[in-house]
Amino acid sequence: VPFRGTQMLDSLKAAASALRATDTVVTHRDGTRTLERNGSQVETLPPPEVLPPALQERKRLCIKAERPPSWTLPPRDDFQLPPQASGALRVVTWNVWFAPVEADARMAALFSEALGAAPDVICLQEVVPALAVSIRSCRALRRAYAISENDVGSYG
Repeated sequence: VPFRGTQMLDSLKAAASALRATDTVVTHRDGTRTLERNGSQVETLPPPEVLPPALQERKRLCIKAERPPSWTLPPRDDFQLPPQASGALRVVTWNVWFAPVEADARMAALFSEALGAAPDVICLQEVVPALAVSIRSCRALRRAYAISENDVGSYG
């Protein structure tokens, strides 16, 4: 049996040597390109005029507000939660979008809408630190809800 295995290996090697060499152009993460043949680099090529999308620099959306938002919530001293229905848990989750565009108006509308649903739990994503301060300092919200003191980082 070992002899037969050696014959098979020799046969595979002979078949591989009969194959035509294949050139492969490899574009590396840094944008450089090389020509490889049989697994070995044989040449360095000039960079492409346009990088493939996966290697292009990511562009970040940057939205500038006309004026910086205050992230201050409107006073809601008259807010009252309705009596809790037994056996039901009402949850509202909302991505507040951390961008400053119309932030004050968006936050007023968001809390009006969210509180109008009379939820037992409100979960917010992308809360910036200034909004977290506003939420935590809102008497009406503190009266109705236990508010997390967890750090939101730059936004959370």
